[in-house]
Amino acid sequence: MIVALLTDDFELEKKIVEFLRLRSIYELRPASSNEDVAARVDANRHHVLTGPHVEASVRRLEGRSDFRLVTAGAALRDRLTELRADLGPKVVMHMESAGQEELQSLKQLVIEAMSSFVRPDWDAYFMEIARVVARRGNCMKRQIAAVVVRDQRIISTGYNGTPRGARNCNEGGCPRCNSLAPSGTDLDECICNHAEENAITQAAYHGISIKGATMYCTYSPCLHCTKLIINAGIEQVVYNADYPMASRSLSLLAECGVRARRYPVAD
Repeated sequence: MIVALLTDDFELEKKIVEFLRLRSIYELRPASSNEDVAARVDANRHHVLTGPHVEASVRRLEGRSDFRLVTAGAALRDRLTELRADLGPKVVMHMESAGQEELQSLKQLVIEAMSSFVRPDWDAYFMEIARVVARRGNCMKRQIAAVVVRDQRIISTGYNGTPRGARNCNEGGCPRCNSLAPSGTDLDECICNHAEENAITQAAYHGISIKGATMYCTYSPCLHCTKLIINAGIEQVVYNADYPMASRSLSLLAECGVRARRYPVAD
């Protein structure tokens, strides 16, 4: 949440900022009218914008759903009509003192703004985690990940790369990737494990059953991984992008009763 405090009454500003600071809302002062203050906003914190450059920052932030504008000071009263016409519902409150009634109204505003965020659904949550896991992949050609979930809890993850103990692909470990072999050729030279394969074997390594689980993949599985998925008892595969030559894999999943769907749904 971001509250921009537009004021020319600096004593009132100090009282309001202190009131918010004690409630874990951190002051952020734009350094200039040209600064993109959104770049300094910490997504894990709430902020109150103050200082002489607030109005310029308001123009950059007005499109955010978590943004609100509070005006303070008697001299700004005449500008309220103009600001409301310009920014509409983003102008939510005007204060001319920091009395108990005004601070209670500000507190209620802040509570409402803090609770208005949108949480990702489970598909978005686990797919975003899979994208982060993919960054650990050491395959030179493509970084892919799989996350195995049961009862909305992660039980195994995997990314693509060379086997445990072998040199990483990006360090020269895989002869096929390091020769830049054309797609679909010299597959017998590739020593990289696929992400889905690693997620399944990682669970086996730690003695964890993945029967009945859902696998989130950054790409749809290849035919080899599809067979492992089926025999491991995974009930659903959710994938983000289509892997080349994946049509046979998807038809086999359907034939064997494993649900497969793309997230987000392709246009």
